[in-house]
Amino acid sequence: MRAFHLPLMKAIIARVAILLFSFFASAPLYASELICVYSGSGKYWINQIRIDTNTETAEIDTGPYQSKVATVQAHLVYSDKSRLNGYPALAFDAPAGQPDQRNVFKLFRVMDHWWLINAGIKYVNDAPTLLALGESVPFDCRGNWP
Repeated sequence: MRAFHLPLMKAIIARVAILLFSFFASAPLYASELICVYSGSGKYWINQIRIDTNTETAEIDTGPYQSKVATVQAHLVYSDKSRLNGYPALAFDAPAGQPDQRNVFKLFRVMDHWWLINAGIKYVNDAPTLLALGESVPFDCRGNWP
């Protein structure tokens, strides 16, 4: 009886291994990337944002309207595509000038439109203090998130 189960177990293990291998081999095809370009009519200091949720990074192209001057690296701190909290949203932060200052951003979708809002934060005695709050600006986002 025991000899009968051994070949069956080997066959099952082999099939499961093949399924797992094919799933993990195709994982890079499901990378969650989002590229957003400023779509407002006025001038804005951010031209484009590239977000990779797998590496938890965001690259922000800054400069005068529609001309790249610098790319700022940001850290993705929150991403919610579950729609449990309403519409999809991402939050990320980047260094700003001084070591105790940060720019924080929230990119969110309302209906079919993406919006970005930013704030300047300064840490005083290890407590965050709001320095500036920007208004929501429109972005045109493309990618496979969400």
